[in-house]
Amino acid sequence: MTGYNDNPAVLGLKEWQVTVDALLRGDLAFMMRKGGIHEPANRFLHDTSKCWLFPTYEHQYEFVDEGDTLLKERWMSHLLESRQTHRSADEAERSGIGVHTPETILLEGYAETLAIHEFWTQTSVNALIDLGIWTPEFAVTRLKWKPRQPLVVFHLQAFRLDDPLSIPADQVPKRCYSWIETPFRVENYAGTPVECASSDGLKRLCSELSILPEETAARERARVEVGNKR
Repeated sequence: MTGYNDNPAVLGLKEWQVTVDALLRGDLAFMMRKGGIHEPANRFLHDTSKCWLFPTYEHQYEFVDEGDTLLKERWMSHLLESRQTHRSADEAERSGIGVHTPETILLEGYAETLAIHEFWTQTSVNALIDLGIWTPEFAVTRLKWKPRQPLVVFHLQAFRLDDPLSIPADQVPKRCYSWIETPFRVENYAGTPVECASSDGLKRLCSELSILPEETAARERARVEVGNKR
């Protein structure tokens, strides 16, 4: 496995395990992202229409341990109840596999991108919170990181596999990419569509938010700024 590959058919999107669980349970229809720290050329989800949902474990617990309240109460409880320690800190340092990461990572499903929306303002992000699992504080954090880039909202249709696929954790690259190459081609696996009650509402809301005057103005400012740098 490598950290990034130009073949979209085998790519997995790395996301907190609690978020992957919400998508595959039908409790969530979108992700909010800006990409990983080491994203090659800042390329992101625009490259593929389907991808594996690749759960990650360490960062979600780092936020918890630092006292940040980034998940709504139900999902914070789920996160804490599912927390497991698989190795000591010394073992984690020697192996390069995090304390909370299991020996085998399960791919339980994949997602199809239904739409991609870019938002620049706090007003829009606040409006999306009711349909997500995160707190307003989390949304603020995501929006302010890389402030010259919009917060990208991916409207997703999740599919659950009857028989999860597995990848040894020691074969997973350690760099902070959003994408990861897997040994599996999505097209070779037929998952069951996961129904999400909030999906239609998300579609309407994103359409309404995208034409707000402050969003339109923010997009134009960003376009002009990019043009001035050329």
